[in-house]
Amino acid sequence: MKLAAIGAILAVSTSVTVRARAETSFVEYSENVSRRPTQQLTEAACDLDVQVRGAVATFEARHRITNPGPGALASSYFFDLPRGATLTGLSLRAGATHDQALAIPGEITAIDADARPMFGVDPALVEAMPEGSASQYVLRLQPLNEEREVTITLRYSALAEIRAGALRIVIPGRPNTGKLAACRGSIRAVAGPGATVGAIRIGGTEAGSRGAASFAIDTNNVVIDAELVFAGREPVVWTQTEALPERWAATIVTVAAPPVRATPPRLRRALFVIDGSRSMELVGRHNTTQVIRKIVGALPANTAMDAIIFDRTAKRVLGAWRTSDAQTLAAIEKELTTRAASNGSDLAAALRLAHTAIDDNSRDATIVIVISDGVFGDVDGQVLTKALDAQASTVDVLAVVLDPASTQSPGAAALRASVNLHGGAFVEVNVSELDGALDAVDEWLRPAWLELALGSIQIPATVRAGSGFTRTMLHRGAAPKLALTGHGEAPFKIVPRSAPRAP
Repeated sequence: MKLAAIGAILAVSTSVTVRARAETSFVEYSENVSRRPTQQLTEAACDLDVQVRGAVATFEARHRITNPGPGALASSYFFDLPRGATLTGLSLRAGATHDQALAIPGEITAIDADARPMFGVDPALVEAMPEGSASQYVLRLQPLNEEREVTITLRYSALAEIRAGALRIVIPGRPNTGKLAACRGSIRAVAGPGATVGAIRIGGTEAGSRGAASFAIDTNNVVIDAELVFAGREPVVWTQTEALPERWAATIVTVAAPPVRATPPRLRRALFVIDGSRSMELVGRHNTTQVIRKIVGALPANTAMDAIIFDRTAKRVLGAWRTSDAQTLAAIEKELTTRAASNGSDLAAALRLAHTAIDDNSRDATIVIVISDGVFGDVDGQVLTKALDAQASTVDVLAVVLDPASTQSPGAAALRASVNLHGGAFVEVNVSELDGALDAVDEWLRPAWLELALGSIQIPATVRAGSGFTRTMLHRGAAPKLALTGHGEAPFKIVPRSAPRAP
């Protein structure tokens, strides 16, 4: 007898992106019992083991289902996986019997029993739910006789996100309907070459050290951060390869940058250069204000501030450097929210005015924070760097591009030129994802590695301190030779090294 996994390909090499909806329910039914939240069937135990190897996280969830009686009942368990996870396995244990699932592509809706004999009815199957459903998957169990129990094991994999110098995974909570047990979890994490895993933080609180910790899953999402301890001051580059049929293979490339725990101590001034043109109305002034507040909150307390707001003209808001307090912030916000929006975005004029503000014989280092949608005509990077005309040793540039709807900035390359010359960071965020992005606003103020390239693989041009990314490539035979190039304070060339394989 075989189990079926419908709509999921059980191979770690296949990437199926799913959304974490955190809608969990457990229902029961039979010929004589209408579908209802479980009253008789019980999830007696729930355990989740998480293994992180490099950036690859594998999960094994075990659910023990019991039926005290009376009578047999079938059931459906609706569940979610972490964002971006791929279902890789399903098994069922009933007494001495242990069945493993077969994967059936989602487009197959019927099987010719004469051509492919099957013996009996599958005791369980997992089915991918249609897009827009309350849950991502449903596990369907055939009727379980009274005084019997089964253990269902689900296996899946996902890529960890690199945030604030840690490998992060987010496990959906279980707001539930039905008799579900409290789920106990454990995690063990191992980094790739050039880094080790130190503390494990659960929901921001240290819960374990040396790469191991325990946790519980309730109704809320569980945010797990495995802190990376870097051996050096440059990014690390890992590869992890999984063999596929017919000499094909999938290789995951991970780039992780060491964190700088605070903004440079020499930073004394912050100059906001804010786009107030009509096109920014699509971004929303409330979103621009939210970004300003978050950045100000992440600056050192003794930072002096001023702001320039521009459309086709540019105006210095305060006219002098002021303490970064509530009164200063309120003055900037008032000018932004009451200023009438006009067509045109002359960023070069705004940066020339920024040069005047900075070039006042002060020895204080300054960060110029440009906030725009990147719509400012055919201006190239050289024009902008010449307009700012500042010493790279005393000025950093943080460029924050806010994209309305599903658009992308047409002026990203020009803005990057100033960042690449002076140092700093380039951040592009869709306003629909702004709340989540602002959780990492302190990373925006850290140094970044710039003008990155990794052979023919498309990667971000910038990686900020404490952040990183993963890319997957399919290839036949051996993986192509790669090297990450770019520069921080100096140029670098980093050859990837192999991280531990996923279990």
